[in-house]
Amino acid sequence: MAFLFNGKSPRNIDFNGNPVSKVVCGGAVIWEKVHRVKYIKSHGTEHIDTGFKPDSNTRVQITCEFYDLNTAGTAKGIFGGRYANGNSGISVWHETSTGIIGKARLLFQYGNENSSAIGGAFCSPNTKYIIDVNKNTLTCTTENGEKILSRTDPECEFQSPASIMIFAVHNINDIDSRKGVFKFYGCKIWDNDVLVRDFIPCLDGAGTPCLYDEVEQKFYYNSGTGNFETEE
Repeated sequence: MAFLFNGKSPRNIDFNGNPVSKVVCGGAVIWEKVHRVKYIKSHGTEHIDTGFKPDSNTRVQITCEFYDLNTAGTAKGIFGGRYANGNSGISVWHETSTGIIGKARLLFQYGNENSSAIGGAFCSPNTKYIIDVNKNTLTCTTENGEKILSRTDPECEFQSPASIMIFAVHNINDIDSRKGVFKFYGCKIWDNDVLVRDFIPCLDGAGTPCLYDEVEQKFYYNSGTGNFETEE
């Protein structure tokens, strides 16, 4: 369903108070309905490119929930953009290993450090976590504000040549195949304290699961394979 408001949409909502996204079609501005959902759920094949390349002043805050922690395996990307591991970037991963079946540890890379596990508590399934990477410090809290873990890496000046992916880590020459498996509830990105992305999970006007950025007022879609699941 689409809405045409003569090229304008006050507060980017339709007449029923629903958010809408600006789409230019044949020179006309069409406001396409954004249907917000509780979350979108990935399966290890999907990823979304944010189009933003992080640097040493980037902050990323993502809210997610892990649901498949019963099998040991390699680390899986939550988000990241970098030249490579240990080179010019930010990446965050979740990992379930033989000794922690049913739990997940977080791994963090900042700047020119290699990604490595963060000591302390582990993440549990079916619990909503807020992972906040504010420059060189990662903090993970529960939805009610309980701090689970935190780590500060050495300060480092860098500019990633690769944009941040959500559900995966973006290297300069490829997208790491170890993609995240989790429910996504929201993500914000700041560039030197200026909010540049504010993603919410949604369905577009055609009913396709995707993300909507409330800063740019546009949809971002799966660039991988498979399909996201959603819950109203």
